[in-house]
Amino acid sequence: MKSFDLLRKKIKQTYIVTLSLTIALLTFWFVWTQYYFYSLEGQPYIINIAGKQRMLSQRIALVGNALVSEPAKAKGEPLKSELVALTREFLHNHEILVGRVPVNEEFNALNGELEALYFSPPAMLDRQVSQYAEQALHLASLSLPLAMDAQPIGPESSKQILDNLDLAVSLFEKQLSENLRENHWWHLISWVLTLLSVIFAVRLLFTPLSRLIEAQFDEVKRAQLDARLEKEQINKLVATKEEFLASMSHEFRSPISAIIGVLELLPNMQEKREQLIQRAEQSCFRLLMLTNNLVDSMQNRQLDEEKDKEEFDLVRLLDDALSHFFYQCQEKGLNYEVFNETSLPHLVVGSPSPLSKAFKNLLDNAVKFTHHGIISVYNRVAVNDGQLILQIRVVDTGIGIDDAAKESIFDRFYKAHNKPKLYSGAGVGLYAARHQVREMGGDITVVSALNSGSEFCLSVPLQMPSEKEKHPVATAKGKFAVVDDQEITRLHLSYMIEQEGFAVDTYKSGAELLSNRDVIKDYDGIITDYFMPGINGTELANYLQAMLGKHTPPLILVSAAPQIANIVSNSEINAWQVFVKPIDRNRFIDALKYLSKPGYTLSPLPSSASILIVEDEPINAEILLDMIENLGYRGDVAEDGERALSKAGNNHYDVILLDLNLPDISGFEVATILNEQGTQAQMVAVTASAYETDRARSLATGMRYHLVKPVAYQELKNTLKLLLCKPVN
Repeated sequence: MKSFDLLRKKIKQTYIVTLSLTIALLTFWFVWTQYYFYSLEGQPYIINIAGKQRMLSQRIALVGNALVSEPAKAKGEPLKSELVALTREFLHNHEILVGRVPVNEEFNALNGELEALYFSPPAMLDRQVSQYAEQALHLASLSLPLAMDAQPIGPESSKQILDNLDLAVSLFEKQLSENLRENHWWHLISWVLTLLSVIFAVRLLFTPLSRLIEAQFDEVKRAQLDARLEKEQINKLVATKEEFLASMSHEFRSPISAIIGVLELLPNMQEKREQLIQRAEQSCFRLLMLTNNLVDSMQNRQLDEEKDKEEFDLVRLLDDALSHFFYQCQEKGLNYEVFNETSLPHLVVGSPSPLSKAFKNLLDNAVKFTHHGIISVYNRVAVNDGQLILQIRVVDTGIGIDDAAKESIFDRFYKAHNKPKLYSGAGVGLYAARHQVREMGGDITVVSALNSGSEFCLSVPLQMPSEKEKHPVATAKGKFAVVDDQEITRLHLSYMIEQEGFAVDTYKSGAELLSNRDVIKDYDGIITDYFMPGINGTELANYLQAMLGKHTPPLILVSAAPQIANIVSNSEINAWQVFVKPIDRNRFIDALKYLSKPGYTLSPLPSSASILIVEDEPINAEILLDMIENLGYRGDVAEDGERALSKAGNNHYDVILLDLNLPDISGFEVATILNEQGTQAQMVAVTASAYETDRARSLATGMRYHLVKPVAYQELKNTLKLLLCKPVN
């Protein structure tokens, strides 16, 4: 808008200046022309006077001769008067012609020939005129009648002066003709110069304006091109959105249809009750996974998020990202492996959120486009000029990428396939991943061939923290064992345990743990993955129970499968806690601290516990209340923040389950007010907000844990088990 205002202002100024200059030049030319015509106005008059001089010279001669021959005094006096008048007029005209007397305040100018005629021999016309006039005046001064010896004006002198006067007339006419011709050329030259001046001025003024207009025109063309490209992008976005929504609708409807079908069949097929409930449960987890994928897809479009550098645990970030990848591979029947080609530092400085999203995008694509075979992940950290370079390679045996599409796959909304029903997505994942990584100073490259798999390489620079990382030293009484086939998970869990001052041993399989039978009973707890090759979690628990009986250390089971808690609860495994990856660090540490306390007990929890549910959605509140009562606790419900504050002030509650999005005040504000009032109840966020920022804010306002809806029954049971144990300091 500013550029067009500037253009309008420039055009206005240019027109004003051009018009003013043109008027000035034309005015100058008009004035000069008028002066030229005015200077020529006297020339015909001069020629007329010059011609009249011939007549006067003849008349003077005629009157003079008549005066000489007139005897009568009475007739002679008029002749004398006439002769004097003619002679004076003759002399006056002569003075005008030679430029001694002005005409209209202008003196006549003689050219060279006229100067020679009047003032140079042999003609000496100026002297001739003077002598001729003197002779006539002398004759007129004599008394009448004139004496017999009075000399009249002779024919020779009359003829001689007449010839010279004729020549003067010719020369004056010639001078006028030359002046006219010369002034004609000057007039033409002045017009040409004026015209050229106008053209030059116009060009001088309009050239920058023309450039400005061309620049504006180019800008308009670019804007039109951008608008066309944007329109194409919007059309592509709309088509992709419709395609994406159609795919999501189909994918969402499938588990929803299964859930509805199970609910309708349950009253009529009691003999298959367990199988139907299991199918409904699988469909629910499928629906939850789709919801999480949808949230991740929406986050991929937030490319301008804050990328402030901060200190974070690199191993935890990689393990959290890989946990969902492990589950996806298990669901699809794919083999997977993760290799740490170098040692990985825990604490680094960088931008964790965009790094995690980019890594998850590469993993999701590898699973999506691989139907059989194996997906391998290689992690490496190198040092270059004092800077850490993280390199992650994701290698799959999927459908591969054509050479022509290797760069296009990083374009927004580009899809290298034409099977939207088979490969759902918005076409922004790789675009967002490379954009985010390049914003951090890194890059994503690809090596692939059609039908031969792909290898994506993510590299990004990181910094070491300002303070050198110290290896944790065991300071607390407590020792734990970690059993997991994935090295990255063992590193993550052992680091968390060591950070709390506990000792830890790691095992890559159940068989390796069982081979150390003598030390197993010394552990305060065993943290093991449920789905492991060889001996899985159930088998490991059975072996430990058979080997150690009542001396078996408490088990904490972890898995990337969201249904793990229900699987464990329906089995004979006596697990102290069950965690779904990514692991809730607060709950995990609290579980360790409880187990490390001398004289801990796994006896049933007290049924007198009172729990307040703060939830504005009636169905959610009713389901949570049913869960709590089924667990043997007393429950109460508050529909909004004000009622929650009122009930918490008038009643004693052991636990408050607090929704964050309440109709009046937020759950954060409720937690802050309750803390200021000195509440003894332990607060837990129960919310649909799954972002890490919401989790951090919940903990900052004094809430112990952050549960994301939908809250599973077993997850709530395990959470309350920790909260209602002896307080953890």
